[in-house]
Amino acid sequence: MLQRAQQLYYKIMFITNVDNYLMICEYVYIFKYAIVALLISCLLFFLSVFAVYQKPEKEKMSVYECGFHPYGDARNKFEVKYYLVGILFIVFDLEIMYVFS
Repeated sequence: MLQRAQQLYYKIMFITNVDNYLMICEYVYIFKYAIVALLISCLLFFLSVFAVYQKPEKEKMSVYECGFHPYGDARNKFEVKYYLVGILFIVFDLEIMYVFS
């Protein structure tokens, strides 16, 4: 009886291990796809950095918007009410989209 239980145990363990192996094999394609996507994106990034002829000129480096040199920091702190208005706009905009669809 003990030998039969051991055989059954080994069969169950073999089946679960095979199932786990088959489940892992299904993810291999996703990992391959992610690796290929990462390699292509890195290749394109480095090609764009090294393949472009970059020569800064006086005209390229000059002030371009209104002719004035910047006199302050562009990263000013905003009050919280501007963020609240933005969040409320997004919420109600999505709500109206679903109401009138």
